[in-house]
Amino acid sequence: MARKLSQNEFFAEIAKRCDITPQKAKKFWNESIDLIVNELLVYGQVHLPFMADMKSETRGGKIMHVPISSKVEDRGKTKEVYKEPYQVIRFLPTPKFRAMINGEGATTAQTMRMREIYRRIKVEEEELERQSEYMKKAENAFAEAVEKHKKNTQQRKEWNKLSRKKRQEILEKELKENSYWNDFDDEEEENDNE
Repeated sequence: MARKLSQNEFFAEIAKRCDITPQKAKKFWNESIDLIVNELLVYGQVHLPFMADMKSETRGGKIMHVPISSKVEDRGKTKEVYKEPYQVIRFLPTPKFRAMINGEGATTAQTMRMREIYRRIKVEEEELERQSEYMKKAENAFAEAVEKHKKNTQQRKEWNKLSRKKRQEILEKELKENSYWNDFDDEEEENDNE
């Protein structure tokens, strides 16, 4: 058998789920009903997000022929009656709402929770990817530094193996090759040739 909530129980349940007071829940519900009624009166339809479309249709407003009575002798006799116009409200649930009622879909709250979980997982994955790229760069820089250190050590050992006189000759030769005065001498030779 269906459970029928009183107004106070209904507003208390909404307040508990939304973490607000029952008075605020009641005010929200009343304003929502007013909005729905106004939309139906003005536009004839209203869309309730995640839930349904409600449409208002006018019926009646015409003369109808109805039987006079249910007696056998009055069979086939009718009288004209004017049916006053009235509104019929159609409630057309969305496919998502229908699926949730049938146990096939997730509620909006569950969907929002899952989106938040997926967002956190994505952020964590991106952070792990950045950290792994940083570690690769650090490892490459370390490997290059080790290789450079080995090369410098090898050169130092070879340099130390040379005699003092040989080292002096190499330094003087490099100094002459890389000297500023060499450029100046080249310019003077070009001027002399002209």
